[in-house]
Amino acid sequence: MSHAKDRMRDAIDEGAAMAKGTVDRVAEQSGEMASNVRGYAEHVLDRTRHGYRQVADRAEEGFRQASALARENPGMTISAALGIGLAIGALIGLSVGSDRRWR
Repeated sequence: MSHAKDRMRDAIDEGAAMAKGTVDRVAEQSGEMASNVRGYAEHVLDRTRHGYRQVADRAEEGFRQASALARENPGMTISAALGIGLAIGALIGLSVGSDRRWR
């Protein structure tokens, strides 16, 4: 009877050792994958920050140029603002008018 117990104990120990090896390999691979994902996320974050800085710099430069143009040509600036305001007002008026016709 003890011989059967010994064989069973040996089989259980062997199975436990195999399971531990499998768990260790999976943990190692998971760690590598997590490291790869972390590296990729950092790369994407760096690229996003770089893109944001470029857009912010270009927007700031465009604002400076528009401000300089407005200071150099105040009459043209007022005319453009008036034209844009009239166009927006006309579009709103047409939109409101078309809603009333359908009611």
